[in-house]
Amino acid sequence: LFCGRMASSPPSLTPEPSGRLSAGRVLGEKFEILGVLGEGGTGVVYDAIRLEQKDRVALKVIHSALLGDKQIRGRFTREAAILRRLHGPHLSAILDFGELPDPKHVDAGLLYIALPKIEGTALDRLLKEEAPLVIERAVDIVLQVCDALKSAHAQGVIHRDLKPPNVI
Repeated sequence: LFCGRMASSPPSLTPEPSGRLSAGRVLGEKFEILGVLGEGGTGVVYDAIRLEQKDRVALKVIHSALLGDKQIRGRFTREAAILRRLHGPHLSAILDFGELPDPKHVDAGLLYIALPKIEGTALDRLLKEEAPLVIERAVDIVLQVCDALKSAHAQGVIHRDLKPPNVI
């Protein structure tokens, strides 16, 4: 895996027209963007490297157009606070949360949540590619999801967006 950038082709310092950050972009000297993992209504999830630890992360970044929306910012901050207190089997622990506050950076104000990058296939894709699943495999997947929900519920958290794309 090559994580460096070639001097002859520096990454863009502004978001691409789509609003996504380009591969090779470094955010606040903390993360290097490798590519896009997915996108939702409030943000983009990037495949990235935490530069200090040199580990791969799923980096959720709020859409820049929504940064001025106090309700969206509050929801994103609450999501991070909930993730910080969640621990258990089949749950992804938060690694970092913050805002890139340095006004000298083009990325100033970007809110992010960093989670471990989990290798695997999202359940929606698995179902498209392999359905119908063998009953034993389907039961195993459902039991893992139930175990994760049991851990979250025991900690007072209810998952409000449980759907196949959110299950790896």
